[in-house]
Amino acid sequence: WGVELRANLIFLPFEVLGTFFPYHTVRDLVPKSSFRHSTKDGNRYAIVVKVFYCIAKHNGYYINYLCFLGKFGANPMVDYSLLRNLLILGGWGTTIAMFLQTLKFRRYISHTAAMILYVGCFPFFYATYLSLFFECQDHAALTALASVGLWVNFQSRSLQIAWQCFMCAICLGSRFEVLPPAVAALL
Repeated sequence: WGVELRANLIFLPFEVLGTFFPYHTVRDLVPKSSFRHSTKDGNRYAIVVKVFYCIAKHNGYYINYLCFLGKFGANPMVDYSLLRNLLILGGWGTTIAMFLQTLKFRRYISHTAAMILYVGCFPFFYATYLSLFFECQDHAALTALASVGLWVNFQSRSLQIAWQCFMCAICLGSRFEVLPPAVAALL
């Protein structure tokens, strides 16, 4: 099923939009808040939150790039446990945080109990991100390009879109084998 989708060019525009431009197309269709304006007055908390948000955003881009290039196999959700773990822990971490916040708000549990229960999942996150670290080592050039993308994220929106166009061209070139083999091997 995954191989058929990747091989069928009808789905390629959707894959390109979802991989390279989700924050510049689909994201514009829903209401959002903007860190760009809240950090201008020097609000340190907003700056820290923005940095962590941007790191998470570009970790997502990085994983998207790997999937787009087929580095996780033909059916990554079945073949590659790292992706399953990232998705399960990401969804679980968000869901449990909201659930614990509700229990705390309704005074069913204390602040301390909520914190301890939430922090209990951190070893699983650390183990999963350690696995991702080894992926980063295996694909050092792609890791470097994603890191440049993180820096670009703090620049203008037009530069961000230009960078994603560049990444799209590189990844398309690699996927359809039009890059020189030495360059494609780096990704």
